[in-house]
Amino acid sequence: MAENAADNEEIVTVLEKGLRERLGGSLRIMQFDRRQYEYWSSCSLEELNIQLDDGRRMTLLFKDFSPHILLEATQLARHQSLFDPAREICVYTKLLNRLPLRTAVCYAAKIDVQMNRYWIFLEKVSGRELYKIAELSVWEEVARWLACFHRLASEVSPSSELRLLDWDRNCYQQCLERARFFRGPKTNAGAGDANGFDWMAAVYTDVIEHLLRRPKSVIHGEFYASNVLIEENATGVQVCPIDWETAGWGPALIDLAALVAGRWDEEQRSAMVRAYWNGLNDAQRNSWGTKPVFQRTLIGCRMHLAIQMLGRPTEWEPPAEHKQDWYRDASQLAADFKSAAIKDL
Repeated sequence: MAENAADNEEIVTVLEKGLRERLGGSLRIMQFDRRQYEYWSSCSLEELNIQLDDGRRMTLLFKDFSPHILLEATQLARHQSLFDPAREICVYTKLLNRLPLRTAVCYAAKIDVQMNRYWIFLEKVSGRELYKIAELSVWEEVARWLACFHRLASEVSPSSELRLLDWDRNCYQQCLERARFFRGPKTNAGAGDANGFDWMAAVYTDVIEHLLRRPKSVIHGEFYASNVLIEENATGVQVCPIDWETAGWGPALIDLAALVAGRWDEEQRSAMVRAYWNGLNDAQRNSWGTKPVFQRTLIGCRMHLAIQMLGRPTEWEPPAEHKQDWYRDASQLAADFKSAAIKDL
């Protein structure tokens, strides 16, 4: 358990209040057990097993974003100016609870700036991580879910209460400067060399200008396969994204770029992109103007994510199953963006 972790009595008090508000009645927690959750997370993450006084048993996940106990891996992986301990809490309690989509149920939350408390208590979703599923049809279903989310989210005003990460020029520029600091000096070839970091940085500057001209939407921010759970039942597949810590206000295709990242061939990647495009409504498609603009924006978003990954310190190591050659990807995507090598959907 993390140093300075909350005591049981305080957790029970917050959780009981939230359960009463959500489930009704005057529920009390009769049995309470907590343990560190087995899977890696960017914050303190515990599994809570509780029994209520009406006999119900529940398993919840308790996420503690309090800055003083952030995991070292998180501090390495993310620029602190991009982190807001209240963001995911606000997204769950002020946005996701209003959308008719499957997301983890939020049973309780607490933000207390003076006490430095940033807590959320979520349903433990029973599902498989998308990256463990090989069937392309499931990935296409996720792409359609994402199009639906962006359609619903486009109707949401980016109010300050959501604490969204605003992808403005400064935000993109920070990604580039971090990538230059950690990777540029070791990978830069001669000026103008298509394999050099300076060349990629110049193309990324053009990408920034392109993305700043695109419409913005509420986005998940890190819609990678490891952050998407799949529940399969008699009625089909249910998609449940988790980890909304970097939810933002930016180009919707940042999310699609994260989904199609990885070791796909072009035919497989195109199938997911088509599923997303077909899941959009007419207004969404028309907002892109033409399919080539849509495709070039997706290439730009994929390059942006690669640059963002290159901005993580070299001592930070992702799990083995998530490793990828982001420098190679950034270089290839820069060439694609520069040449505008576009295939029709």
